[in-house]
Amino acid sequence: MNSMLLAVALSLAPFSSSSTGADPEPPPGMVLIRGGRGSVGLDEKEALRLGAEIPDKFEVFARSTPMHEVRFDDFFLMTTEVTNEQYAEFVKATGHRPPRSWGAKAIEQVGLAEFREELGRKTEEALAEGKPRPKDKFDAERWWDKNWERSDWAIPSGAEHQPVTFVDYQDAQAYARWAGLRLPTEFEYQYAGRGRTKNQYPWGEAWAANAAVSVDLRRSEPLPVASTPAGVTETGLYDLVGNVWEWTDSPFVMYPKHKMLQLEIKERKTKRQIDAVIDWDPDRRVAVGGSFQNSPAACQLWGRNDASRIQRTNALGFRCAASSTPGVDMAQTVLRDDLPTSKRPAGAIYAPDRAIAADKWSSRPGEVMVRDKDGKASRLETYAVITGYEYVLFLPVEQVDAVAVKDLDELSIETAPVHFGVLSITEPALVPELPAGTYTLAYRGGGEPRRRGRSATAETEDPTDSYRQDPEIEAADVEVPLPEGMNREQANFVFYDVEGEPVAFLPLDTPLTSKRPEQPTVRIGPGTREVVEQRENPKNGKMEDVVVQKPVTVASFHLTTLAKVSNKGYVFDLPIKFEEGSIGEGWREPR
Repeated sequence: MNSMLLAVALSLAPFSSSSTGADPEPPPGMVLIRGGRGSVGLDEKEALRLGAEIPDKFEVFARSTPMHEVRFDDFFLMTTEVTNEQYAEFVKATGHRPPRSWGAKAIEQVGLAEFREELGRKTEEALAEGKPRPKDKFDAERWWDKNWERSDWAIPSGAEHQPVTFVDYQDAQAYARWAGLRLPTEFEYQYAGRGRTKNQYPWGEAWAANAAVSVDLRRSEPLPVASTPAGVTETGLYDLVGNVWEWTDSPFVMYPKHKMLQLEIKERKTKRQIDAVIDWDPDRRVAVGGSFQNSPAACQLWGRNDASRIQRTNALGFRCAASSTPGVDMAQTVLRDDLPTSKRPAGAIYAPDRAIAADKWSSRPGEVMVRDKDGKASRLETYAVITGYEYVLFLPVEQVDAVAVKDLDELSIETAPVHFGVLSITEPALVPELPAGTYTLAYRGGGEPRRRGRSATAETEDPTDSYRQDPEIEAADVEVPLPEGMNREQANFVFYDVEGEPVAFLPLDTPLTSKRPEQPTVRIGPGTREVVEQRENPKNGKMEDVVVQKPVTVASFHLTTLAKVSNKGYVFDLPIKFEEGSIGEGWREPR
């Protein structure tokens, strides 16, 4: 993107209330972390000092070097790790696999019994054939993965407010999407705990055993969240270190300017050199914070545990984050989950930073209790159980390769509808008729193609036509499918499902205009749609078709798709009509 286009893109970034100094409303159970510059990582000299004290952990210290500064925008972070009761709402709503610990009774009474019966049969057969006894071991996790759908499950009694565990990276991502959130980066985690300091712990530089759930407490499972108020941050975050490790969205790769550290250890009359050789792997994810199983050496803000995406243990959970601008997180999620590269229209490049959305969380208060310095217990006001998330979202392409409406129309007719962006909705739409889901949006001008399969630079064409002078553009050899019933003589938006099949169209009420880009908006309000009903004609008593206006709720997008020329764009309105009252009440709209 050239500098002029970048300037336009930045000017079109959705309005963030944080830019005015007013705190935006946090999602349920979260607090605002103000942006700024912060230190992440571990100083190399400190890594060498720690390595000299604990040589067998030297590589663990070295992987967090060097300390460096990172710039942060405002973001939100959950005040606690996601608890069992929070995760249960997601499982019940989606049918997602429950954690293995919730199926302990079924595993013990059904799974283990089935295993013993099968092992007995195998043993009898082996002995009868003169073979050694089989040495099979019961794999509880494997059994649960195969049988959870036919098994009973429940949160273990008294564990409602413990962090959810036995969740892998995909589980954590799935919960975050359902809840309208995302996983934090390891840098956001460190910044949330350190602020603008270089502290090792959320409360300062010196270890405090009463401030974190570590191995010092000699527990076999985590404590309920917020059980160690001495470790709370100024912004109200609990258990940033200790209790359970937490998934982040960060790949396990080296920091900028990282170099291999070498440690020299003196052993009696000899010296031994340790090279911190680290097996970096971008497919693995960084887990942070340490757990109830770890010593203070692991319960550090700068600690980086590399975890396989499928790892599930009783000491690994997560908490969620959210960007301060509505729509940005879900835009990234939609691209990742619904439109991976293999499913995107050819050449499509998106601009998630310019996504625009209206959304709403539903939640209920939780009963997590905290104690003050005097031991008085009270409910943690910043803890909440999310019960649902709804949104309407438009994600634009970075730019359209046409410089004027005439060129755009020609391109869309002669080759294929021109991709404008992505619409994602959690409620079914009436106009156009779309089930809840994600769709790509393309523009097609009115008219029929003049020729098929001939070069756009054919000598018989008008040499003054700017579209036909582009040697890189050729007419499509095969007609691109369009929705049935669409009037091709007028301009339409065409909606395709994620498999590329046309599913709906929407005639343009007003033509596209090429002008300076405008701030994108979405507003939700009342509207009407035309419906044909059978009604009796009072004059002759016959049933006739009558067009009537029915009330609906409209999500009115006002959008700009940037043109090839950096100071121009195609400005258009996209009204999406829903069942009256199905969206809107209590929804957050960007201002």
